[in-house]
Order: sequence, then structure tokens, then C-alpha cells
Amino acid sequence: MVGASIRFLVFGAIFVALLVLVRKSKWVHKKWMTILSAILVLVLWSVSTMFPPENLFLTFPTARSAYYYMNMDHITDVLEGDESCLILSIKGSTTGMEFLPKKSSGYQLSNLTTERRIGSYYPSTKSGGCFITIYQINHTDDYYILGDWRTEKNNKFELSDNQNSEFLFYSTEIPDGTISYSFYMSVNNLTEDYELYLNEDTTISFSKNGLEAK
Repeated sequence: MVGASIRFLVFGAIFVALLVLVRKSKWVHKKWMTILSAILVLVLWSVSTMFPPENLFLTFPTARSAYYYMNMDHITDVLEGDESCLILSIKGSTTGMEFLPKKSSGYQLSNLTTERRIGSYYPSTKSGGCFITIYQINHTDDYYILGDWRTEKNNKFELSDNQNSEFLFYSTEIPDGTISYSFYMSVNNLTEDYELYLNEDTTISFSKNGLEAK
């Protein structure tokens, strides 16, 4: 979490410099100028978290080093795309996710415009309820399909698609006796001929209308 420490020092120094400027000035309303200085520093801090200035001059050799630059949470898994990756940090029932863009020179920090959510869908499957969300990494052909499938305890779980995409999944037993499978897939160039296969009895196809199960 070196990045957070660096920002604390930088913006702390800026705030101190503004306080010195206010105190040495001939302004009458120094109290209000001090408050405005604090607000300005907080705004700059917020902007720097949404649009990290480090991305202008810094890349990281690995996804883990980029993530730990700004985070302390333990990394559970890294799912790689062609021009990005998805960092998963799972602790109990809480799942943290962060998409990192990848350049030819290395990984960069996530920002406000790294990804966009295409939509969320509830396709009905023959062997359980399913909830799926699709994200796209902006300015790339990298897509990520995130799903949660709940079924009876004894039902099997098999997942694949027609692109041999990489995926991760985790299972959680629910108090009512059912099993929840959370899955994460990295898909390149999601088009209308894309198909996701859930077990042997369900095909989920992609179209302009979203996801449909058959």
C-alpha cells in the first residue's frame, strides 16, 4: 500500500504549504481560506483516486504489484485477459474485485473509466437459478462474465464456452441446503455467436437483447 502512503505525504505537504501561505498572507478571512484549502486538498485527493496520476509515468511488472501498490487486502486469484486482468479478494462472504488495465510495458492502476458494465441478466436454467453480469474493459476487446448459480446440494457444476475461455469458480453452502457457485470468466471479443455452457443441459447465448438460456 505504498501508493496511499505516498499520496498522504504529498497531499499533506500541499496542505501544509497552503496553511503557511494563508498565515503569511494579508487576507482578512484567514479562517475561511484555511477551510477552503482543506476542501481543495480533499478534492485533489479524491480526483487522484479516480484518475491515478501514476498511470501517466508508471507501470508495474505484475498484476499483484499493481494491486498492492494501493491495497492491503489479500489476493485470492488473478484472472488474466488479453489487455487487462481481474483481481479477486475473497474473505468469507465478501468479494472484492478490481480490474487493472495492461499495457505492453506492464500493468497500470484501476481508474474510474477502466471498465463499464454491459448489463445484468437472470437467465432461467433447467437446474438452478442464475445471475450474470457482464463487464467490458474500455477501449479493448476484453470482457468479463461474472455469475452466481444456485442449485441443489447434490447437483454437479460444469462450466465452459465456445471460446475455451479461462474461468475461476468458488462454491458456498447456503443454510437452506443449496449450493451457490460464483464464477468469473475472461472472454475475448464477445460477439453474438458467443455461447456459455452450464452443465450439460443449459446453453446461455449472447445477443443484442442480453443473455438467453436454452
